[in-house]
Amino acid sequence: MTTHTASSTSLPAADVVLIGGGIMSATLGSMLALLEPQWRILMLERAEDLAAESSDPWNNAGTGHSGFCELNYMPDPDDGSKAASIAEQFHLCRQWWAHLVRLGLLEPNEFIHPSTHMNLVFGAEDVAYLRARVTTLRADPLFADMEYTEDPEVIAEWAPLTMDGRPDTGEPMAAARHPRGTDIDFGALTRALTRIIASASGEVRTGHEVNGLNRTGTGWQITGASPAGRFRVRAKTVFVGAGGFALRLLQKAKVPEVRGYAVLPVGAAFYRCSTPAVVARHQAKVYGQADVGAAPRSTSRRRAGASALRPVSDLQHEAAQARSTHRFLHHTAVGQSARPRRGRCAES
Repeated sequence: MTTHTASSTSLPAADVVLIGGGIMSATLGSMLALLEPQWRILMLERAEDLAAESSDPWNNAGTGHSGFCELNYMPDPDDGSKAASIAEQFHLCRQWWAHLVRLGLLEPNEFIHPSTHMNLVFGAEDVAYLRARVTTLRADPLFADMEYTEDPEVIAEWAPLTMDGRPDTGEPMAAARHPRGTDIDFGALTRALTRIIASASGEVRTGHEVNGLNRTGTGWQITGASPAGRFRVRAKTVFVGAGGFALRLLQKAKVPEVRGYAVLPVGAAFYRCSTPAVVARHQAKVYGQADVGAAPRSTSRRRAGASALRPVSDLQHEAAQARSTHRFLHHTAVGQSARPRRGRCAES
């Protein structure tokens, strides 16, 4: 793998430039590396390490989204079409990864792990909703193995920490789970996919921040800065996978399709428990129901390994995480939040 932290003034021209060293760029780059191994693919990442922001395993919930437990995919419990669509998309991802495993290019134990996906809700209204949701989804073969219970003792068996110390108030409760859920380390997966890019005709340059993207007669010119100074590179095609900074770059490039896009603040605070006796008692991803009027993804969760998420205002969180007040104000002023930092929940 060829990785550089310095740069020259003019980099060799590329067939494809990938801006951003996260899971999106790595996925596309690995596909191109296999389909067109002779292409020069250049990945540019502003940080000194790959997958250091939203793709870092502690900056997202690590859920292999299959529609099993994400209640916001299914506001109408009688309509499972979106949950089914999400499940199909994730199966396509798994087929791609399985193909790479068969080629000897991925080691599955490094990034994907089994983890039961579970829902836990309270109150008669939410119990009725979850019961109807499970009934609807079970008719689809992708969800046929879903289990459902309204028995507190069974819930305690499925996820002991969710019931410890909970008083018996007589309030209705229900849980559903699918045993074939997964937990994904998107950081490890990003680095593995990037190795595929570099092992072909690709190159990875960290410490390279792109701040200019301009159309030319034959493609694009990308400009930016690195510790060694300014750099520029020409490319036939550019993919912008730069997280929160993508919108800004596309605005600079005057791409007409970007008009009308704005910030979607998705964030969370993470609480991590490293006490073995506690962690050993929780081996599931548990999603609850959001409060009425809450943002679509403001759902409290508890993931395997006994860490928990608490919804927060993303812009407030970014202000705390931004390198400076000027940086935060600059990014929010142009219609986006500051780049995701520690604690950002990008793909929840």
